[in-house]
Amino acid sequence: MYHTHNTESFLPDLQVDDVRMAFDDELNITKVGKHLSEQLEGYNIKNMHDTTDVMEILEKQKLEFQQAYEISGENIQQALGTHNSLRMFFDIHRDTKPRIVTTTTINNQEVAKLLFTVSTNHDNYAENLRFAMLLHERLEEKFPGVSRGVEERDSYFDSTYNQDLFGQSVLIEVGGIENSMEEANRTVEFLAEAIHDILSEPNR
Repeated sequence: MYHTHNTESFLPDLQVDDVRMAFDDELNITKVGKHLSEQLEGYNIKNMHDTTDVMEILEKQKLEFQQAYEISGENIQQALGTHNSLRMFFDIHRDTKPRIVTTTTINNQEVAKLLFTVSTNHDNYAENLRFAMLLHERLEEKFPGVSRGVEERDSYFDSTYNQDLFGQSVLIEVGGIENSMEEANRTVEFLAEAIHDILSEPNR
């Protein structure tokens, strides 16, 4: 798990209402990734949570915003070269959509919705699409409405979201700017359960 746009945050937690202010060096999507990592550990699923401050690297090296995927891609390649047991890669983001799009109610609690994004312009596209659909379907079976589905994108600044590097990779938007981190954390608990179920299947 990693965060290409690691400073993406949530307006209610920052107590601001300007979309342009929905970023923070400390209170950001990385903490949601940490919660997901902890939930997976609770299922005895070993995982790595990369907390690299990609935005800080961009600033220090005077790089363009779209080059963030180059930085996170370097980290992925390093992880692949060091650990041969890696089976899934998740780039965890926060969407910019309004609350009405990114929120639902599960078990009488408001939670952030998930959106799975798959790049289409590389050789691993079909496998990544199948993987994203599998995650979506498992969530729909257990927690209907928590997933917004799977979105396929041709490119983003000619980027593949680094999904060309590994066959079970997906970009996940957890909630939106108007969700709270608490709502996002509730959602990744459902995601952890879905991942556990998938890994528990025969031949996985």
